Amino acid sequence: GTPGPGLVVDLDGCDRAEAMRTALSAADHAVVGRPLAVALLGGEPALARAAADHDVHLVVTDGSRGWTLLTPAGERHDGPAIEVDAVDATGAGDCFTGAYCAELDRGRSPLEAARFAAVAAGLSCTRPGARDGLPDRRAVESWLAAHPTPEVPEPTRTP
Repeated sequence: GTPGPGLVVDLDGCDRAEAMRTALSAADHAVVGRPLAVALLGGEPALARAAADHDVHLVVTDGSRGWTLLTPAGERHDGPAIEVDAVDATGAGDCFTGAYCAELDRGRSPLEAARFAAVAAGLSCTRPGARDGLPDRRAVESWLAAHPTPEVPEPTRTP
């Protein structure tokens, strides 16, 4: 069968750059919120370098501003957050990370997993509560079917 996703790390608990780098070096995939990533590692060039140096798929989430996937090969994919009438964003980041892990485990590529996770996180904001607001797989698939992804441009290469 297809190998699983390997080690996926949620970096949002890190409080020091050294801890974040240690986690990145152990991970195959890592998810982190942009404010923390920038505070501990630096801006875009530093984040892209971290993905390459640590051979990790790094997903940087940024709430309603969307997400960025930085690959070990130096590719950068940017994705939007879905537009929703947000009621409660509590747990949206955890929802993103959980959905990303689940999709990798189902054999999806990191890019497909991040797109799916962004929809799940967006839908989770439409109902109150970190747990009660979680969408099920059918709701996410239904949203994706109704909003097909436009032709995806080639990924941006970081110099």
